Amino acid sequence: MEKLRVGVVGLGMMGVYHAAVYKSLSNVELAGGVDVLPAAEENFANLYGTPRFASLDALLSQVDAVSICTPDHLHKDAAIKAFGKGVRCLIEKPLATSSADCAEILAARPDASYLMVGHILRFDPRVWHARNAVQSGKIGKLCSVNIWRCNDRAGGEKFGKHTSAAWFLGIHDIDAVHFITGERVVKVSAMGRKFFQPHYDYVVSTMELTNGAFVTMENSFIIPRERVTALDAGIKIIGEDGMVELDMNHSDARITTRESGRSAMVDTYHWPTVGEHLYGDLRTEIEAFVSAALAGDVPPVTGEDGAEAVSVIERVIACLDRQ
Repeated sequence: MEKLRVGVVGLGMMGVYHAAVYKSLSNVELAGGVDVLPAAEENFANLYGTPRFASLDALLSQVDAVSICTPDHLHKDAAIKAFGKGVRCLIEKPLATSSADCAEILAARPDASYLMVGHILRFDPRVWHARNAVQSGKIGKLCSVNIWRCNDRAGGEKFGKHTSAAWFLGIHDIDAVHFITGERVVKVSAMGRKFFQPHYDYVVSTMELTNGAFVTMENSFIIPRERVTALDAGIKIIGEDGMVELDMNHSDARITTRESGRSAMVDTYHWPTVGEHLYGDLRTEIEAFVSAALAGDVPPVTGEDGAEAVSVIERVIACLDRQ
């Protein structure tokens, strides 16, 4: 069996998750990873038994493909360097932090098959149920979409110092709206506040789709940290002949321990561990990337898809800056 030689760029939480999936796939050889932090590289090498690389260039010389899991603003440089070496890229969302950077990334691709964007909700079975109901016409002409994705203040302390809730959370929701409805955003307005962080940690956006349907989107980092789950997320879609309602929370498995002093909801969709391996949406996403890379096919989430989501969030932020 032909194997895809893969590396990971950026060895934080998501980089380690990507590596765990790659390591478990029979058609992949995990070659190694790179990070700006030597301790992260050492931990990665020890965890997965891979060699340490002195630089991104050194890693790129040994792989066919990479997952880019760096902070968002570093995606562009890593991707362009990889494309220059003929290496395919799976880039964690968002594709970049501006439409201009997205355009540079797309222009650098040898062709469309070299880039996939990690919009994980496209691999969530709950989202597929919604997509099928909407695009099959079962709920009739689309009237409205209400979508929300909110994290607690601990998440805000971790991410809100560097980015807004709209960028970190809303990018998921916008791509989900595009994917479920098959429509695109044509009008945008937004309001936001900075309650606890230097960036907007509460954002409400209203939009209009190409078919005239309205979208409302809420993203925040302001949920009290004492809440049993740090995530509050869902989707409600109303058509002339029916509706779709999705609970996107981590709410179907709860663990309570004396040590933690509270109950905690655990993820059973995105990257749950079953035995020794990660499964769920992330595994399905990475398997799709590997399959497309081995075949030389255009992957299921294209660079254009990623750039479209970035352009909408960019317009949301422009509205916030004008308020």
